[in-house]
This record gives sequence, structure tokens and C-alpha cells, in this order.
Amino acid sequence: ILRHMAANGCSIIIITHKLAEVCEIADRVTVLRRGKTIATVEGEDVNYRYLSHLLVGGEAAQSQVQAGHAGADVLSVEHVSCKGDKGQQALDDISFTLKAGEIMCVAGVSGNGQRELPEAIAGLRSYTGRITLEGKELSRLSVRDIIRAGIAYVPEDRMGMGLAGGMNAMDNLALKDTGKGFWMDYGGLEKRAKEAVCRHDIAMTDVHAPVGLMSGGNLQKLLLAREIAGSPKVLVVCYPVRGLDLNATEAVYRLILQERERGCAVLMISEDLDAILRYADRVMVLYRGRVMGILPREQAKVEEIGMMMLGTTMQEVIESYEKTFDRN
Repeated sequence: ILRHMAANGCSIIIITHKLAEVCEIADRVTVLRRGKTIATVEGEDVNYRYLSHLLVGGEAAQSQVQAGHAGADVLSVEHVSCKGDKGQQALDDISFTLKAGEIMCVAGVSGNGQRELPEAIAGLRSYTGRITLEGKELSRLSVRDIIRAGIAYVPEDRMGMGLAGGMNAMDNLALKDTGKGFWMDYGGLEKRAKEAVCRHDIAMTDVHAPVGLMSGGNLQKLLLAREIAGSPKVLVVCYPVRGLDLNATEAVYRLILQERERGCAVLMISEDLDAILRYADRVMVLYRGRVMGILPREQAKVEEIGMMMLGTTMQEVIESYEKTFDRN
């Protein structure tokens, strides 16, 4: 449809993170980074390699927070595969372990399995393979039992999936209560909501007001407050600071770091390489649903991550160059 419109003289602007779409359809591409135009390319320059270089850039924040104290393996993902919403192969035989007291960040170009992986862990998407929490296989459990086992999940869509905008803070905090019986202690719930608002510095008019009136940063803090209230063993958080201002961003990362220091195993999906290099204890790169590599923080360099995001590694590039040099 878009090609037909363009052929009929319509000018079309597409905004997307998915490089496959860009390379397939674009006549001209403008790359933005940090609110500035980096470059505009067309013709043969519209390709994965060059666009990824422009998107990632050569600079990234080198300041890192203090490394975590990783403990025993808590979550194990073994040969997991699953389909996406359109029937495509979203995850393809991926395996990794997540340790207590560490933050593993998942990097990759959007659309390479970053959505399906956390949904599989949270029990929201069927899969083949095994996911175990301290030896307990999660595929045999209901979503409620997965929550009770110690998995907390912060989705990327905080309003569409994480919180109910028309409900107040009390009810949103109670959405994960899975206790027995049909009665709710609203007096205790109101007290708990006020304590959470105070503890996490959440700005709102009243705990009885609809959360849809709150800012994005306060919504994210409320969502995190609910997920960490039960002291989970594993916290899966997707794009935790997307659309947030600087103060809210720092507040959200502080909450995540506090969970890591408590001994929680954190799996963080992010598109911000600066944040990944700053907060990650290990970096896992996904490409077309496969694990390209897992790098400890001391080996996680922007160039290596960028190459993995393209489906190759720096070592493969070096070997290819050496073969070419030998032939010449």
C-alpha cells in the first residue's frame, strides 16, 4: 500500500526502529540520535551495516555503576523457541542463565525477540524448551503460580498492559494480589498504597484518583513499586525509562539497582546502549531471535555490541579481513 501511494505521488514519512523495514522500503533515511540529525543517506548507503553504525555511534557513556555481586543461578532458559504474533519465528533455540544479584541487559535492534522473551518467562506466551526458576519448571505453572514462585514482570506498555488507567492507585497495586478468598481489606490496601507513594516519591493527587491522570515517570514508579513489593527472585523489566524525563529515569534506575543489591536477578530489555553499558553486569545480544553472544561488563564494547546487533561478531570481521589480506 505504501509503495502504491508513493508511486501515485504521495510523500511518506515512516518512523521506525526496525532496520529490516527501513532497508526494504526506504528511498532516503534520516537517522536521529539524542534529538539531533546524525545523517541522511540514500541509495546504496541504505543498508544494515551503515545504518547500524549511525544508530549506535562511536561514543557511549563509559561511566559504570558499581558491579553487582552475582550469586547462584536463579533462572535458566534452555533451548527456548516461540512464535511471534504473526506466526514468525520470534525466538530460535536460545539458552542462558540469570544469576542472583546481577543485571543482565538484553540489546538488539527492535523486533528481534525482545518482546517475546520476557512474555515467555512471565507465562504470557507459549514456547518449546525449558524455563526453570531454581529448578522449578515454569511451563507447567499458571501465570498466578509463576508470580507466586517469584517472577515479577514490568511490560514495555505501562498503560496498555501494566496498569489500568481508569482505576486508582490502590486498585492497581492490588492487581497482583493472589491471596485466597473473595474479600479485600480496603483499609489495609489504602495504608499500603500511601506507604508505597511515600517510599517511592510518587507524585499524585490522591491514592483514590485514577492513575491515568499521572505522568509517565510516576506511572512507571507505581508499576515498579507493585512488582517489587513481594521481593521477587527475578525482575524482568522492559524498556524501563522509555519516554521518561531525566529525574524519573534516575529514580527508576535506582529502584532497579536496589533490587539487584537485595539479591534479585534482573533481566532488563533496553534500546539505550549508554544505559546498557552503564548498568549491565552482563550484556546479551539478540539477533533474529537468536543469542549472538553474552558479554561480561569488562568486555562489553559498543563496537562489539553493534556488530552482534547486525548478526555478526568482531572476531568474524577480523577473520574475514585476514583471509582477504592473505589472498592479496
